[in-house]
Amino acid sequence: MCHNLIKLLEEEVIPNKHHIKGAEAIVFFRKMLADFNRYLCEYPEDHKARKHYLEQASTHYTEAEQIARSNLPQTNPVR
Repeated sequence: MCHNLIKLLEEEVIPNKHHIKGAEAIVFFRKMLADFNRYLCEYPEDHKARKHYLEQASTHYTEAEQIARSNLPQTNPVR
């Protein structure tokens, strides 16, 4: 299921920004994408897969954090 949701987020939701309005929504979906990659780290097929999912999670969390810091107030719960 995680693979399907990652594919949906990467191919449909995030690239088609007309579905996502505002920085809060972009940060929310980037964090969701990172979460699903992190979940896959917990039950990897092999060591190489675990490393890949870990790198993907880190990348998406970092992107979400950068967007949040520059566009959302510190009090925003999504940030």
